[in-house]
Amino acid sequence: MNIEHAAIHALLGEAYICCRKSGSGPLRVSSKTFTVVEPKRRLGCTTLADFILGMTPYEFLTAIELTPTDDGVHVAMTVDAMHDQEWTDRLVAGRRNELANLAALVG
Repeated sequence: MNIEHAAIHALLGEAYICCRKSGSGPLRVSSKTFTVVEPKRRLGCTTLADFILGMTPYEFLTAIELTPTDDGVHVAMTVDAMHDQEWTDRLVAGRRNELANLAALVG
């Protein structure tokens, strides 16, 4: 993915991530609230799902656990179910892609 513009503005407990893929319309802003920050152990954040047509905005949780192993670090990511199975499957596919990208980067 080619990112034309990306910025993270972090406030106490909150981060606003703005990005736009090259040639792909308006800037997308994602609002997250960090609920757990334990350096080198755990990270949790809620994301505002305010981008689904016809759906009242709601928050869902993503939690990341880091566990040292003999040959590196095991990363486990857990996500809340979204409002229906299709959107939950989309979220899981996106998170799997993020983990695969991370593995490719550090592996």
